[in-house]
Amino acid sequence: MNNQFYFKRHFFFLLGSLFFFCACSISPPTLSHEPAVQDAQALMRLPGQFSSMKAMGNLSFVQNGVLFHARIGLAAEYPSKIRMEIILPIGVPLYTIATDGAYLYVHEHFNNEYYVAAATDRILNRAVGMPISPSDLICLLFGRIPLREIVSATYVEVPKSSSDSVQTLLSVTSPSNQRYEVFLKNTNQPMQLNFYDRKTCYLQSFLSNWKNTNDIWLPRHLKWVDSKGQAIEISIENVWFGEIFSPELFQIIKPADEKKEGVN
Repeated sequence: MNNQFYFKRHFFFLLGSLFFFCACSISPPTLSHEPAVQDAQALMRLPGQFSSMKAMGNLSFVQNGVLFHARIGLAAEYPSKIRMEIILPIGVPLYTIATDGAYLYVHEHFNNEYYVAAATDRILNRAVGMPISPSDLICLLFGRIPLREIVSATYVEVPKSSSDSVQTLLSVTSPSNQRYEVFLKNTNQPMQLNFYDRKTCYLQSFLSNWKNTNDIWLPRHLKWVDSKGQAIEISIENVWFGEIFSPELFQIIKPADEKKEGVN
């Protein structure tokens, strides 16, 4: 199978490859003590003592105007490990996707084919067809803003078109000069993030249905919309924290008689 065709055709099923690589920082950089900076730094830290997660939920996405649905089960370990099972509603497995932080592994069950590639943002972004990195995804699933460090943070006026639940708007700039707009219900719950490349908003993330699990507030519904209107949604039904996973869980080892294929 042509690898490029494989990724273009099945980008939505490879969403799980992005799920839990994290650029969130437990120790944010030292900046000024202005309230906006302090609030931004707090939003960069993981919420609570746990750095691993197991969850079950649903995945939906739109491709060429058609809405698709699938079940998902995942295991993730901070900062860069994930295993995800994507299953049809009738219970038939479609894909097993995993990464150990160094390599991306895919098992396509229907054709019993295996793929492996270095887990670079280039490969992963091409896989999902959306400009979002794995580090961004895990931070958002934990309800955090996807930054390791910031150079500035300021509060600005909330646009009138924003949701009534949005109380404040935090504008954050990264060392690479990328800008993020963080719409907050309160200082701990981002409701929307806009990703900017210079003046262009290339991705919007929406976080909703916040629930308290083990004294950790997390968004249970997330939606990403790119500049072309393509959308991906994830709804988490059940989540468990503090799981201990073996390193082998985040790899997919091919049987000895299977031919190993690479993804360029």
